[in-house]
Amino acid sequence: MNVSLGSFEPERVTYYPEGTVAVGHIGPDSAPVWVCTPNDYSSDDGSKDFVAAIGLLARPEQYLRLGQVLMSDHDRLVVFGHDHHHHKWPIRANAADIVAGVHELELEHFTAIGHSMGTLAVLLAMEDEAFAASTDMVVQSDPAMTGSHLAYGIKDVYNMGREATVLTKKYPKDAFRYVASAVGEYWHRPLVIGNQVLRLASGKVHGRYNELMLKHPDKKFTIIFNHNDGLVPENWSESMRGPNLVVYIHDSVTGLAHAAINVDDEVGHAVHALANNQKTPDSFHLIFDGSRSKIAA
Repeated sequence: MNVSLGSFEPERVTYYPEGTVAVGHIGPDSAPVWVCTPNDYSSDDGSKDFVAAIGLLARPEQYLRLGQVLMSDHDRLVVFGHDHHHHKWPIRANAADIVAGVHELELEHFTAIGHSMGTLAVLLAMEDEAFAASTDMVVQSDPAMTGSHLAYGIKDVYNMGREATVLTKKYPKDAFRYVASAVGEYWHRPLVIGNQVLRLASGKVHGRYNELMLKHPDKKFTIIFNHNDGLVPENWSESMRGPNLVVYIHDSVTGLAHAAINVDDEVGHAVHALANNQKTPDSFHLIFDGSRSKIAA
């Protein structure tokens, strides 16, 4: 099994039943990276590569379960962390790290996964021609910039509190890691992170997301939106809908919404299915297909 890719030399390797997770740093800014490689990885036998951009306040280890599920489906997942140091716009810095990392790992074809604000990092990375050419499709999970973030209602606030409660009760270790990660990011870079949050609330990020997605009419985009996600209000923008866009509603069996990608195995199985043009798990409901317009939920 090929654990290393390109010139990447892992600093730590952990073995799981599904495969091997190699952890290290990559690129000119030494961004953290986790490479999850299945025991039976073989591109000749259908194994695919996935590249993930994580949320604004997240850490790559929070996506370990996603990597394990994809490994069980014989696919490899590369999770890129952040390098927010000395950068005014942390999402653009993350995108630059991803582009540099993909080049260093010598990945030629992959499905790009974005989660939360990482969805914008993927789109910014696609401004690089080589990265865009290597991207077979884009899967965006709960893109935080598709909602009207100046119009949070009581229901949205309730859903945020509800998810925090469910996460804490069902997955206390994960909840602690998420809180520690968020506090750590704000503590080290309060102005940088605060500036990004203000751009999100003002609608600037939303407009930028739409502009960047429209630059790639030849790429297939799939958005996965979870019910009861307080960070992504349900009145997400109609302007996001185009002929190359497919949208699914996901009712997670975990009871989680925005954090479902980190603990719900069906999310990993779904992105595997999407990359292979297969049927998604029953918890995913198609509500929009650009080729057929809106579909009744």
